[in-house]
Amino acid sequence: MEGLLSEMLPEAEMISLRPEATASVCRAYIEHRMQQLPQPVKLYYMGPMFRRERPQKGRYRQFYQIGAEVLGGSDAPAIDAEVIEMVMTFSTGWNCRAFSLISIPSATAPITAGAVM
Repeated sequence: MEGLLSEMLPEAEMISLRPEATASVCRAYIEHRMQQLPQPVKLYYMGPMFRRERPQKGRYRQFYQIGAEVLGGSDAPAIDAEVIEMVMTFSTGWNCRAFSLISIPSATAPITAGAVM
């Protein structure tokens, strides 16, 4: 539970707030035996996430994240292109002017991140 923002409630209950959703999606993929479904499996998520660090200018404890995961696929470049196209279509529909795109396409490709304007 390291890195999770945990809080003790008055009745000795403990809650943990999610710092991000990728691990939850991967866990669901395994627990629900999605590897037996036709591959690749495409999943998305959106919702509030939480940081443990102190708030800073532009970095609040609570933030909203929208993400997509493609699990079990073998054609990384085509999947990357499809996810990028989906993000561009989504952002155009919401009239977004700027957003961050982070991609970890495969074990053979480097992690990339950048702002898209």
